[in-house]
Amino acid sequence: MNSASERHLRDPRALTCLTQLVKPSIIEVGEERKGIPDALLNNCSCHDALDYTRACASSRRSSTSSTPEQVHGEGGGPALADSTTVTANDARPLAQAVTAPSEEFGCAIDFEDPPYYSKYDLVDDTAPQWRAAHPNAKGVTVISGDTFQTQFLRTSDTGTSPAEAERVLDNVVSDYNASANPGRFTVRNEGDGRFAIVGTYVKDKNGQDQTISPILDTPISIQVETRDANTTIEIILNALTVKSQTKVAPFMVPLNALAQSQVTVGGQNIPARVLLLQTLSATKMKLYWRLYYDNDVKMYGFRLLPLMKANYDVSGNRTTVLLR
Repeated sequence: MNSASERHLRDPRALTCLTQLVKPSIIEVGEERKGIPDALLNNCSCHDALDYTRACASSRRSSTSSTPEQVHGEGGGPALADSTTVTANDARPLAQAVTAPSEEFGCAIDFEDPPYYSKYDLVDDTAPQWRAAHPNAKGVTVISGDTFQTQFLRTSDTGTSPAEAERVLDNVVSDYNASANPGRFTVRNEGDGRFAIVGTYVKDKNGQDQTISPILDTPISIQVETRDANTTIEIILNALTVKSQTKVAPFMVPLNALAQSQVTVGGQNIPARVLLLQTLSATKMKLYWRLYYDNDVKMYGFRLLPLMKANYDVSGNRTTVLLR
């Protein structure tokens, strides 16, 4: 990544810096990006960064650790074995928490923010030094998520089946919705062992629950045509931007891999979600998306990440590998 792009990954007003999101790292389970190969990172695009880049941040306060506690079973055994506790400490703790079942079951779990906008879901993230130098200027905000913990049981007779994965996800999301963290979410079964965690409620300006329509449910029309997958995704997101009147842009996608895959996708008045799923299915690549919203710039950022699978050695030590 060139220096200009790296500069775009930092808003000088914000406490949160995003440079870690484009560097490979080995971290504990629960955070989204674990040992992703350099080749994938080097061939990723970062679009329309500047102020917007904080939409894809997964940490916010300098006083709060961005590394979650490891997912573990009772007695420190392998994750998701019998009784399992998941602890996330993040601005988007649910997005962080569902990484664990994704890796354990080897299934894609997409995640979509609702459009947070009120003081009940957002907190100020303006750096004190910047605020001191610009006392009357607008600062920056981030989602007000914090620690979230959930515990669930895995039934031995269903193993790693899609039905078991859905049951676990329902449990995790139900616990999250009962917490004080921002947003309320639902689990959608997208078929073929793929699921989506979709934001459906935010707090309004009076602190009351407000139902929202997920932006990817917006029907759009694009011409049926054979194109490379990267171009197809950009066309889908551009059409969604026009129809929804909310900017939706690719933030991080594996450009080379998508450009080498030809897909035939299109149709009239089809939900953007369906067109994206058709595109990813046609590529035969194991990818999942994160759709994050930034209220400061009224914009969604779309990221595609490679699916990882958890493995354990005879001592119960956990590693993750890329699913192909």
